[in-house]
Order: sequence, then structure tokens, then C-alpha cells
Amino acid sequence: MVLETINTYYEDYLSLEKFVSNNGEVLLASSNRAVLVQVFSGICDKNYLVAISRQIRELIPGAEVIGTTTSGEIMNGLVSGLKTVLSFSVFRHSDIKLVFAEKDIGDDYELGRSIANTLNSDKAKVLILFATGLRVNASQLLKGVQSVNDALPVAGGNAGDNRSKNTQRFVCCNENVTDCGVVGVILESDHLKVAGHSHLGWQPLGKEMTITRAEGSRVYTIDYIPAYQVYRQYLGVNTNSNIFNVMEFPLTICKHGIIIARAPFLRYEDDSIGFHGDIAEGEKVRFSFGDVEMILEKVDILLQTIQQQPVESIFVYSCASRRGFLQESAQIETLPLQDIAPTAGFFTSGEFFHADNSNQLLNTTMTTLVLSESNGSQKVFAPEPERIVCSDSNVAVIKDNVADRSLVILKSLAHLVNTVTSELNERTAELEAANKALYLSEERFSKAFLCNPDPISITTMNAERYVEVNDAWLEYTAYQRDEVIGHTSSELSSWAIPEERDQIIIQIQEHGKIRNLETKFKIKSGEIRTVLLSAEIIDMENEPHLLFVSKDITEWRMAEKRSLELMMELKSANLELKDFAYIVSHDLKAPLRGIRSLADWLYNDYQDKFDEEGKEQLDMLINRVDRMNKLIEGILRYSRLTSKNEEKTVININQVVEEAIEMLQPPNNISIIIENEMPWLTLERTRTQQLFTNLINNAMKYMDKPNGEIRISCQKQGEFWQFSIQDNGCGIEEKNFDNIFTVFKTLKSRDEYESTGIGLTIVKKIVEIYGGTVWVESKFGKGSTFYFTVPSRN
Repeated sequence: MVLETINTYYEDYLSLEKFVSNNGEVLLASSNRAVLVQVFSGICDKNYLVAISRQIRELIPGAEVIGTTTSGEIMNGLVSGLKTVLSFSVFRHSDIKLVFAEKDIGDDYELGRSIANTLNSDKAKVLILFATGLRVNASQLLKGVQSVNDALPVAGGNAGDNRSKNTQRFVCCNENVTDCGVVGVILESDHLKVAGHSHLGWQPLGKEMTITRAEGSRVYTIDYIPAYQVYRQYLGVNTNSNIFNVMEFPLTICKHGIIIARAPFLRYEDDSIGFHGDIAEGEKVRFSFGDVEMILEKVDILLQTIQQQPVESIFVYSCASRRGFLQESAQIETLPLQDIAPTAGFFTSGEFFHADNSNQLLNTTMTTLVLSESNGSQKVFAPEPERIVCSDSNVAVIKDNVADRSLVILKSLAHLVNTVTSELNERTAELEAANKALYLSEERFSKAFLCNPDPISITTMNAERYVEVNDAWLEYTAYQRDEVIGHTSSELSSWAIPEERDQIIIQIQEHGKIRNLETKFKIKSGEIRTVLLSAEIIDMENEPHLLFVSKDITEWRMAEKRSLELMMELKSANLELKDFAYIVSHDLKAPLRGIRSLADWLYNDYQDKFDEEGKEQLDMLINRVDRMNKLIEGILRYSRLTSKNEEKTVININQVVEEAIEMLQPPNNISIIIENEMPWLTLERTRTQQLFTNLINNAMKYMDKPNGEIRISCQKQGEFWQFSIQDNGCGIEEKNFDNIFTVFKTLKSRDEYESTGIGLTIVKKIVEIYGGTVWVESKFGKGSTFYFTVPSRN
């Protein structure tokens, strides 16, 4: 055994001195690295706690003490009240650091952050905290700790008392004691193993209620009724009752599939109630009752779980309401733990627990902290058949069967409550379902009718006399209600084409309904509107009626007509633009061909007549003519991009890329690498080849390295394929990332790099036609990577 815990009751200094002497081999050993003493005192007296701490530190030099007042104590699994338990834990491979923090006017969240920042470290394994919960908001305190290190386990709880009037609650750290603050200890080690467990065992019963007004832990109304009045109604408390008398019946809240309890502790003059923990407005709550069968089941599971790991010490931080509910049988949860390892702890007014990187303030819950410095996986504690129950070494044999008569009564009562509640819930559910169905049916129809934005009317079966119309119908037609109800459609001339009414009635009678039938409707002003009409037969007061719903599509029809006109205009404009581009390029090409022919003739026949400057000027002329010709060709290609002159087929992108490379014939100093297998996609072959050709050619054109390298790759990203063309060329400054896709835009002089400035513009246009995007990432002087995406399905 590495970590050793020895528990005892405190009676006086002499008995403590004798206890330390009898256990000196453990408590005073030179191999001890740290000694932590937890004081759980049922005596709520400040001077008493100071005296105990001073005596412990006098008898065990170097011992560190933290303590709290209690609503009951646990010593070697036994439960007591108004006693003081001392739990001595001797660590051989762990360090401990203490903190004492009195609350000032600052908020409790920042208090938690301050404590965590003081104690947090890389080797921190667990933080044990005791707080004076009546004057410290433990929920905010725990959130503050979590904000600094959400992975640090937190255990402990709020200080308790014996429920006597004017009793204070204290926490202590060595000789420092406060009734408004927090004490804590952090355990640091490379060897310490820590596990935390919790269980409730309270069964929700009764109807679900809603918190309708609350601030933090103070609840003002439940279902709009003062909170105390709700407790009075259901639990029979009178106006003079102490709310503590019903803390065993907490409200339960279901959060993320887990039932969390909130126990009451204070009644305010306005009949609001203070709870041990925050409750938010809008949360759904139910009363709950301890289910002994469930508690026993949870204990069995806890015992099995704990024994799956090394165990040397167990600390229990359980709720006072559990002790109040189980009474003399409270030991059914704690005594079995003593058979695994030394067990000590106290009954709190709120338990601190850590799960899923979140610190939680629990109520009515039993939490356990399991510690071990052992490296083995076996159980490391084998208790004697008898247990020490007091400091003078008197021995009492504890019966294995602790379930006394009161436990049997509680089990029977819980079973009776659950059975009766279940039966009542079934009957209530049936009645509520029937009433709800009727109410919802009427409410839905009423809401759908009155609030629907579409015009709705109800008429007699022959579609003549109006029985009811909604506000949307009146607003749409500009009639007043008294101008419509009781009048006929003939009187109002509602049907623009009266013959259509008779045809619609016949269709409804044959099929029971019509859907989205286009017709003409006349409103009060005489304007004729186009509507989609739906109708159905409904029953009103045992008489068949017709329900009409109209959706006006007049503007939509007008927009549709205008859209068709614009489409025709656009189509005509595109044809004219295409013809214009062709004519312009043709008219430009003719003189260019003449200029080029004349330049070639001069170059071939009069070359010897030119000096060096003349030859240079002639070469420049030829280059300018060639550049102009390429520019015209680029304009033509760009103007043809939107023409659907090629069918989409399933093409092998690998093959398309290889053909583009072969056509470009890269120089020997540039290597082009296809890094992975390309997909088969449904695209136009020519357009796709042009896309890759332009990007690869661009990379080749601006290659300024003696050993150029171009890498082509792809990867699937959701519904798209992403392709990349990466080079180690001259790169692009970030300010020019958008400019390079602009038509005629080049970043280098055309005399330095031969370019029309259309290639990347064509790339962008092709990618956008396919519904993808194109962009560039580049480091100036190191190279560029062009990315583009196309849908995996086209």
C-alpha cells in the first residue's frame, strides 16, 4: 500500500494524541511526502475548528488541514451526526497545495478563477473544494475554476449544518476559518490515480411544471404560481414550516438525458424559494421522491465500478437530504465502500462533481472520490472483520445486514408511490390526450384559418353564400366583413368567369377536393386577379361546406411573361455579341495578315539592307502582329465559352491532363508530375482540356527556376473535386491575387513574358460555368498553387 488513509472520531486532545501515537508508524514516517487531514465537523463552532487544526499540526508537524462543518459525518462507512471525523491521508508520491479564500465584494466566478490560477499545475490530478454555500454561489465558483482548466477533476461540496436555527456554516484551512469563503487542496503527482462517481436514485413523480420566473438559484414562480405556494399545495407545508423539512423532495431537471436535483433551503417573504444551485427560467421540473430500490441498484453498480481499478482511499461527499430521507438506513450506501477501502466524508448542502470537462453543482446526490498511488490493478485494501468506531480503540462489530425495519417501510412506500403515480399518469395521459386532440384540432383549424396569409373563405356547398372569411381574404378583396358574410358570390360577382364556378363544384363533388386550379377572381374594385384555387369539403354543424384557399399569382404570371421576353432579348443579344466578336476579329485579322505578309517579305528579301536597329524594329513588328493575332483568338475563345457546342460525356481526367501536357511540349528543364489518380467526370472534353492547358501553360510561362517543377493533384471534398496545379516559379504578390483573373491583365511586361492576359480569365469562366470556384495561393519568389473545384456530379 502506498497511499494510506486512517479515519477516527475526534473527542479531545488526549484521545487525539493517543491516536497519533498508536498510528505513528504511518502518520510520522520519514518516507511521507505529504499528510492531508480532512476535518468533517458536526459541531458548527469557529473556535472549535481552530483548536482542532492547531492540535493536529502540533502532533503531526507538516500536516495540512482542510475542514468543513457538516449535516452528518461518515467514518469508516458509518454515518453519524453532531460528531467530528478526522481523516488522515498519507501520500508517498504526491504533493499537496492548499488555498484559503475569503469572499469579498467580487463575484464568485472570479473567485473560482483566482483559486484555479493559484493551484493549477501540469501535475494537478484533482482539486478538492469546500465552500460556504449560503454565502458563495457554488455554481459560479465551479464555472470559474472550469474556465481556467476544464480537464481538472473537482470534488467536495458546500458546508453543512445540523439545521438548527441561527447555525453558521464554516470551512477551514489550517488555523484559518471563515463563514464566507472557500478552502481547497490540489493533489499533484505522476502516480496518483483519481476517479469520481455519482448517483441520484430519486424518482420524478407528478406532473411536469415550468420555471416561469427565476434569478440564479432563487425561484419566484412555477407555472406562474409563487414557488412556496406550489410546495404548500403538493407537500402540505404550512406558512410557518421550515422549507428544510421538505428538502428530501427536490425538484428534478432533465439535462442532456441526466436527471439533476435541486433541493430547497430558504423561503423568502415574497414566497420565492432559494435552492442549492441555479435553475433557469423555462426549465421543466418535477417533484421527486427517493426510490430505495433504485438507490440499492446504483450502489451495486458503484461497487462493481470502483473495484475495476486500484483503490486505497474513498471519500464520500453526499447530500444531507439523502441522510434525511434514509435516516438510520443511510449507511446502506457507505458501509459497503468500507469493504473496499477506508471510507470517510460528510453530508453536504450541495455536491461538486466533474464530468465531460464540466464542473457541476449537484443536489440530493452521492458523489465519491477514489484515490490510489498504487501501480497495480488489484484491490489493495483488505479491511479487518471489525471496524474502529471511536478514538479510544473501542471495537464494535457491525452487522452485515444494515437494512432495518425503516428501510423496508421506505421501500414499500416508494413502491406504492411509484405504482399509484404510474396508474394516475396513465389515466391522466389518456384524458389529456383526448382533450388535447380535440383542442388542437379546433385550435389548429382556427389558427390556420385566421392567421393564414392566403385568402380563405367558407361557403355553402353550392359555393354561393359566404359563411366565413379570414382577414387575409378581406384585405385581398378590400371588402368589409358585413359586406360579405351572408351574401352570395353572385351578388359580389366574385367569379370573373361564372361558368368556371359550376365546373369547379362538379370536380369537388367527384373527387372531394381540388388542388391549385388556376382561375380568375374579381375583387371589389373590379380588378381581375389570377389565383391558384384549392378547395375541400368540410363539416360544420353537421352540414357540408366548402373551404376555399386562394393564392394570388397575378404578379408571378406577369413576371413569368416578362422573364420570357427578357430571355428572348438576352438570347438575341448573345447572338449579336457572338456575331460582332466574329466580324470584328475577322475584320482585324485581314489587315494583320497583310501586315505580317509585308513584314515577312521585308525580312526575307531585304534583310541584308537593314542595319541592326532596323532588324530589331522589324522583329518587334512581327512579334506585335503575332501578339495581336493571339489576342484576337483569345477574344474569340472567350466569346464562345457559353455556347453549348459540345455534349457532356464521361471523361478520364488523367487522359485529358496528359493530352494537355503533350500538346504544350514542356522544355527539358521543366518536369510535370501527376501526383495521384484523377477521377472520371461528366464534362465537355474540349472545354476541360482548355482549362488544364491554360493553367499548365501559365505555370510554364512564368517559370524562372533552372529546374522547374509543376505538380498536378486532386482530392474529393464533399460534393466537389478540388484540383491543384503547383509550380516553383516566380510567384505572385498577394495584392495581385484577384487581378490575375481579370481580362487582359498581366503582371509582367508583354515584352518580358509573351501573354495575352486572357488565359486565366478563360479558366475562371469555365470553372464558373461548371458551378465551381478558382483561386490562387502564392509566395512571391517561391511559386504558386492554382486551385479550382468542379462538382462531382454535373
